Amino acid sequence: MTDNRGFTLIELLSVIAILSVFTGVFAYNLGAVNGRAVAAAATGIVKSVNLAEASTQAYGDTTLTIYIENGTIRAEVSGNGRRNDSVISDNGCALYISMGEADDPGYSSEYTRMRSGDKITLVFDRSTGGIAETGPYVRNIRVVKGKYVKNVRLYPHTGKAEING
Repeated sequence: MTDNRGFTLIELLSVIAILSVFTGVFAYNLGAVNGRAVAAAATGIVKSVNLAEASTQAYGDTTLTIYIENGTIRAEVSGNGRRNDSVISDNGCALYISMGEADDPGYSSEYTRMRSGDKITLVFDRSTGGIAETGPYVRNIRVVKGKYVKNVRLYPHTGKAEING
């Protein structure tokens, strides 16, 4: 006859230790995925700004529209009969924008979250190569997912953008 009284304390502690390691690895990798998603979305915004600036130099005045449609961040570069629509991110990142004035060397530290249907429109001027400044304009675009944040800084005089943070 065999004795089937259950698991020993050592067996139970071993299983708990193994599950703890798996949970830690999973949580770490989930965070890395979110960080990569934010970095990819910020990079996509910079690439769209650069494409619009290059299109302005080659083809004339160009408009860049960044918008959210059904949770997907999209960019449309159009002008002079040309149109390029692309997906920047479809992985749940949120966008926040801060506005500034043309004569303001600083920028607002207040960010407004973009919702589905909201749009940012940047008009690039061929004569200057920069973003046309007519009143308040977007200075920064913040990409957020969980605790991960990347800031895209727009430079209106040159029509360029860079990732900060």
